[in-house]
Amino acid sequence: MNLPRLIAIVGLTLRDAVRSRVVISLLAALLLVLVGLPLLVQSDGTPVGRLKIILEYALAAAIGLLSVATLWAGCATMAAELQDRRLFVVLAKPVRRWEIWVGKWLGIVLLDAAVLAVTGLVVAALVAAVRPTAGSDPQVEALLAGRDSYRPDWSASGLARPDPTAGGDNDKSPMKSVALLPGHSLDFTFPVSAIAPASPMELRARIGSSRPNRAPVESVWEFGPPGKPTSVISSTNAPGLSMTLAVPATAWSPTGVHVRLINQNERDPTTLVLATGPAGVELLVPRDGFAVNLTRGLLVVFARLAFLAALGVTAGCLLSLPVAVFVAAFVLVLIASAGYVQSVAVSGMYFIPMESDAPEVGWLDRVVLLLFKLMNTVTQPLNRLAPVPLLADGRRVAWTVVAQAAVLFGFAYSSVAALFGLWRFTRREVGRAGTD
Repeated sequence: MNLPRLIAIVGLTLRDAVRSRVVISLLAALLLVLVGLPLLVQSDGTPVGRLKIILEYALAAAIGLLSVATLWAGCATMAAELQDRRLFVVLAKPVRRWEIWVGKWLGIVLLDAAVLAVTGLVVAALVAAVRPTAGSDPQVEALLAGRDSYRPDWSASGLARPDPTAGGDNDKSPMKSVALLPGHSLDFTFPVSAIAPASPMELRARIGSSRPNRAPVESVWEFGPPGKPTSVISSTNAPGLSMTLAVPATAWSPTGVHVRLINQNERDPTTLVLATGPAGVELLVPRDGFAVNLTRGLLVVFARLAFLAALGVTAGCLLSLPVAVFVAAFVLVLIASAGYVQSVAVSGMYFIPMESDAPEVGWLDRVVLLLFKLMNTVTQPLNRLAPVPLLADGRRVAWTVVAQAAVLFGFAYSSVAALFGLWRFTRREVGRAGTD
């Protein structure tokens, strides 16, 4: 590798982007999205609502815009120069084609890094502007804390049962729900190893009811060592809906966070049904500050942008500019539809019939379903390693997620796109590019 030649190509790519006003236009669009969306989209008027608009809508829209710009820049930097024969000037010099590909890709990646850094600073400034208006609102502090999710240790509560589908008698899986009769209680423990001092936790649970209607049901939650709770919270909630309780830091002990749920519906006897499956009870524990969590989330986005840049440069090497942009647009639509693709691949249903029976499955449906499963293999990691839902819910973007994104997007997916693009680019008859 000739480093000076590579640096020169990177510099040319960045200079062309600045000359074409791509950088200025992109920054202006990002600022308009980040600042304009919180003003256009109405929240509930609370600081938490305004923060959710910034993190859930404005940040997501900015990342989407940056993804579109990255793919377009990757396609244009190669396809347009091949079509206009400007790349011939570079090829006439002692430079290898793979150096051109890598230089173009690095130029776009560096440009993405700079723009993404500006995006992070703007988001941090918007959050800092909203935060003082909340005072000491615990909901705001919880949303801006990178929180880890903990599930109860059901085996210690006697709720785990052998799973006959797991393939062994020693395999245990939690029941999906447990019934709690009036006057009875249920004890369980969250295996939290440590907690920062004075850090409020948050318990999320879903309780059903034996009543035929949706009349509110009463429940009492005790937090702390058995027999000596440090906090008692009485709650009245509509059955079937998710409930949230603020748990004080004093509930933690070296053995974890002990919880007792008491069914006090004795005057109007009602059996409570506590969901214990994957969408059941969880405890959110603060771990990091917002700035650190946002940085990790942007690193995940940067790894995805590196893959999109590689995909765009490869498409620009193989196709004309209009076709390359069309292919890039299809990729973006596929990425945006990752949730729907996963739903179809898992359930085997394209839609849920509401007023008629499900149509009979034919051979064409099976073929399309197979295509959905193949697409889900590629898009499922894109859906799973998405930092915006985590940031918008105040959850921690772990370093393991950053590492997975770097390995999967920054290395594996980008390498596949690069190898295919380089293989085709080195065999392309560039001399005819302007006449095709």
